[in-house]
Amino acid sequence: MPRREPARNAVGPRGVRYPYGALRATAVVLSLCLLAPSARGDARSDFFLRMLGDRDERVRLSAALRLAELRAADSVQGVLDALRRETHGNTRAALLGALLALGDPRGLEPARALLQDPVASVRAQAARVVAALSTRRGEALAPAPARTRVAVGSFRCAEHPRSGTLQTAAREALVGALAERRDVAVVTSPEARSLRGFVLDGSIQGVARSEGAVRVTVSLVAQTFPGREYRFDVTASSTVASALDPGAAEVDAVRQAVRNAAGNAVDQFARTP
Repeated sequence: MPRREPARNAVGPRGVRYPYGALRATAVVLSLCLLAPSARGDARSDFFLRMLGDRDERVRLSAALRLAELRAADSVQGVLDALRRETHGNTRAALLGALLALGDPRGLEPARALLQDPVASVRAQAARVVAALSTRRGEALAPAPARTRVAVGSFRCAEHPRSGTLQTAAREALVGALAERRDVAVVTSPEARSLRGFVLDGSIQGVARSEGAVRVTVSLVAQTFPGREYRFDVTASSTVASALDPGAAEVDAVRQAVRNAAGNAVDQFARTP
């Protein structure tokens, strides 16, 4: 008899088919919730470290973002190993973000090696890691570059059931991304807006769900202040695995897309009169 191929999907209520990979990942996460808090932290970091070896770049990106939130000290070597073999720019930037959150000095030299990465968001994140870890190690840093004043304006979102949540996440991500740049001074007080600089307004242009993933596209428009004269706009997208929690994946994808767009915008400020 010919060997039977295993089924690729599980059939749920009303005939809905669920990929076994998504069900397996969900079952693992649910089992993590049953562990004691200390064991849960170790199990979660181990789980996401294994996901850094997944074939799907979206799964690796999501795992890197989760490891940055967990800040488990014993995950440093796994993040470094993943960074050396990672081929996608968005995930390299997210892994650098995890090293920044972990603050381990072992991340300094790998970050320096990525200062010439072909992807702008990776170069920007590598510079943040080098600056942070060099300061902690007591190394002398190069003089700070001239700082461009940037104010954060409004953030719009296309029709979406959770538009308020996504707008808040996008604005917070933009402020955070700008604050990490040594060449940017984030303007927050109304009095400072009389000084010359730029203002960035944002828009979440699309949130698209496909099987096991969420893709978000955002745009940023740069104008002068005062005066509000248009200078340029940038667009960026991010795709994050959503099998575990689609709502959290949407927020993660928004944050990553905004950070990518912010890095591209800041790079353009230096070339803009």
